[in-house]
Amino acid sequence: MYFYIGEIYKLQNKIHLAEINFKKALEFDFTYAEAHKQLGEIYRQQNQPEKADEHFNLAYMFKPSLRPKVVMTPKEQMKFRSSGPFAPVDRTEKKRYSIEWRKLKRE
Repeated sequence: MYFYIGEIYKLQNKIHLAEINFKKALEFDFTYAEAHKQLGEIYRQQNQPEKADEHFNLAYMFKPSLRPKVVMTPKEQMKFRSSGPFAPVDRTEKKRYSIEWRKLKRE
């Protein structure tokens, strides 16, 4: 109940009252992830990054689905795929590595 009252106050830009109600919601259930997330947003707006991070981390710990999704453009996806351990290997390099590996295996 306090969570919903806090949301109403937040929509009305009564941030202080919203903060109080979200804290009351957490007094009843500390694992209420949505209340932690709303408090994190309030603290971020108030330029209190330490408190904001604390509540965001608790929200994501109690409910991982609240974590924002990472969205990449197709160009970023191609750049990501073309680097790292799963990057496609040039055939000439692959052939050179296999020849070197065979030489080492014989020794």
